[in-house]
Amino acid sequence: MAPFFSILPVLSLLPLLSSAAFTDTLPLRSSLSVDKHQIDILRSPNGTFTCGFHSIYDNAFTFSIWYTKVNKTIVWTANRDRPVHARGAEMTLRKGGTLVLTDYDGVVVWQTGGDPAGVQYAQLLETGNLVLKNSRGMVLWQSFDSPTDTLLPGQRINAATKLVSTTGLHVPGHFIFHFTDSSILSLIYDDADVHEI
Repeated sequence: MAPFFSILPVLSLLPLLSSAAFTDTLPLRSSLSVDKHQIDILRSPNGTFTCGFHSIYDNAFTFSIWYTKVNKTIVWTANRDRPVHARGAEMTLRKGGTLVLTDYDGVVVWQTGGDPAGVQYAQLLETGNLVLKNSRGMVLWQSFDSPTDTLLPGQRINAATKLVSTTGLHVPGHFIFHFTDSSILSLIYDDADVHEI
């Protein structure tokens, strides 16, 4: 009986250890790797959202944010125009404060814009917003400013915002939702041969 009771407390700690491994922040000069995509993730404080590499088909990944428990429904993607390979790709918060996605060969696939000066860490908020913050906690960049095909509660749409539908192949579709030049919020079908409001 003694061996059984000595193992039981260790077994009861396993769920705590595995949940404690997830964090909501990525410090400066740190990376998330596609090679460890199942554990190399950011999770929002209450676990509603997860951010990391998401497999869209064999050997192809996007860097995305998704609902953790709702069928992994994706709400934002950095590189849906150009998936990265299943080995060697990384999302790195570089020394200068830019969040950079590189493929297996080191080619930059996507990076944050704006002035990265002062960025100290990236953080996935409980709202589903991935942000870059300085040492005072000020947001210097946020995924909410560049949505892909989804608006989340609390996310604003302005004149520069453009939502583009996603196809079954996980690439941008033909429907665009945005403000037109006449400030009318419109859903537009945009194709090489057809332009329709």
